[in-house]
Amino acid sequence: MTGLESTAASLAEVFRKADALQAPLHERLAFCSGEQRKLLPGLESASDDLVVQIGKRRAGAVAPAVGDKLPEFQLADSEGRQVSLGSYLERGPLVISFNRGPWCNYCGLELQALARAYPFITAAGGDVVSIVPELQSQARALQAKHELPFGVLIDRDLLCAVSLGLVFWVGAHKRCVWRAWRRSQSVSGQ
Repeated sequence: MTGLESTAASLAEVFRKADALQAPLHERLAFCSGEQRKLLPGLESASDDLVVQIGKRRAGAVAPAVGDKLPEFQLADSEGRQVSLGSYLERGPLVISFNRGPWCNYCGLELQALARAYPFITAAGGDVVSIVPELQSQARALQAKHELPFGVLIDRDLLCAVSLGLVFWVGAHKRCVWRAWRRSQSVSGQ
């Protein structure tokens, strides 16, 4: 096993342990962060720096709050069908989760928490959808990897996320760090 494969296996185990915790999502995410920090201090340090930058720039200050009315949008789902926000809202309240993709353990923890809550959400008349900036094949991989009982929509060019104030510049260095990490996850099959 190569060093990359060993790290990928260790990260997969961290995710499994975090997901198995009988704890609120924020505690699962904190556990995952702490364990990943031990395995990939450079990546986690870049994430810490980004969080500080986001706070200083007040990124997300214009993002919608829970309960805000969103502008209409139409995106393709993981099967290539065009789906509108309105078509979801006709059925009732909607939980929208913006995620990065199947390679992101933090997104995976959130999505699995939503999958567990899904029966309760639908029983209350609501629905859930994830929106990712990925290719259709990656959106399907995300659904399969986490056995999601809800839809995944594709915002490949980030137009929907930008319109909602959810996109921010991470800087060239951090972008390079994350691209290298993402490529390593694609190579290792994560």
